[in-house]
Amino acid sequence: MKPMSSSAARAFLEQDPDLAPLLEKHTLPQSFKGSFDAFSGLCSIVIGQQVSVRSAVAVENRVLQHLGGFTPEKVLNTHEDVLGKLGLTRNKMRTLKGIATRVLQGLDLDLLQEESDQKVSEILLEMWGIGQWSTDMFLIFGLGHEDVFPWGDVALRRGFFRVMGENATPDVAERWRPFRSYAAWLLWQESETDLSIQPLFWVHV
Repeated sequence: MKPMSSSAARAFLEQDPDLAPLLEKHTLPQSFKGSFDAFSGLCSIVIGQQVSVRSAVAVENRVLQHLGGFTPEKVLNTHEDVLGKLGLTRNKMRTLKGIATRVLQGLDLDLLQEESDQKVSEILLEMWGIGQWSTDMFLIFGLGHEDVFPWGDVALRRGFFRVMGENATPDVAERWRPFRSYAAWLLWQESETDLSIQPLFWVHV
């Protein structure tokens, strides 16, 4: 799935009366995919499940400092007692080790960039501990897919209702296809979330 461009997204979204004012305030990322590999991105996303951004970053930094980087081998070879002391819950340990095992068995997460959102979702949702939020975050920030609207994200919903009004429904996002990831980015900026500190998978502009 080849990305288009942020300039194309801007040209499209500036036609929307609700998003056009946001484009005057916020810079769109040139690409959602960071310089890290997909495995590292997915590990970061798992650590960020169901916790505040600040908590996620603190735990992730401790884990990265201890491991020296996310690799399947390092994740599998690190004892759970050590990971627990670094701040990981048992459920997240199980998820990370499960992902690492799948990768060592032959799953190339980076090659999923060429697959459809549906295919990627099918593969990830089969893994223990990976739900729709993690899948959506991986599609955007791990693979750089441009047309994902992660409604399960609390900060996104906060920004959505702030911009669109309390009675708006998520089907509004259909009008932002094929650039819903960029629309989500703009709404995140309006979410009153502290975006000055972010986990690995988040794009910095």
